[in-house]
Amino acid sequence: MWAQANLDTALDVPSLAAKTGLSERTFHRRFVAAIGTTPAQYIETVRLDAARILLSQKLPLKEIARRVGLAPAARVTRVFQRRFGVTVVEDRKLIRAMCHPIRKPHFLQGSRRQSASFFLCEPVVGQG
Repeated sequence: MWAQANLDTALDVPSLAAKTGLSERTFHRRFVAAIGTTPAQYIETVRLDAARILLSQKLPLKEIARRVGLAPAARVTRVFQRRFGVTVVEDRKLIRAMCHPIRKPHFLQGSRRQSASFFLCEPVVGQG
């Protein structure tokens, strides 16, 4: 999706509505009807999913926050803990303990090409 490739840009209703040529109200109404959630909730979910993937990399939280459009880092920390119920540090430890990289998503490859999958890890057998 376009939003996943542009997480570091403004993805609010006015910006998205302007891209589609619709009024803000019409865009919001059609988005909710098609997706089943508000644009803000959807974009937050996409950003947090991307942040969770980036946490498995050795990137500073400040860089992750910038890449996913949730800067400053304190915002990522707050929103992440509210959504997932664990801190960023706890999640990073769990990911590193249980997974290894299997595919880099588009936002790690440096291209604007959309990745076919957001799966980055699979269970590591024989490590603990």
